[in-house]
Amino acid sequence: MGTAAKATVRALTGIAPERELPWVEDAGTVAPADARALSKIFFDRLRTLDEGTRDHQYARNTLIELNMALVKFAARRFRNRGPSPSRTSSRSAPSD
Repeated sequence: MGTAAKATVRALTGIAPERELPWVEDAGTVAPADARALSKIFFDRLRTLDEGTRDHQYARNTLIELNMALVKFAARRFRNRGPSPSRTSSRSAPSD
């Protein structure tokens, strides 16, 4: 993680990113640039946590909430596209 990202996390949370996961009160209100910096921290830490632990669950759920705006953006962008060619049926019409 770069110095700028560490400074952002420290400014947002008051916590050194190397030590523990920052507490994010309302992930939906985090600015996109800050969400990217926090996501990097959470992904890095998630790799080291044991699945099923409270910390792992917190990191996973916070990542989902932090990136919900990105998911909604992508969904809106591709909403009016037809089905992909791999999803359309390639079967021929039945013959009489």
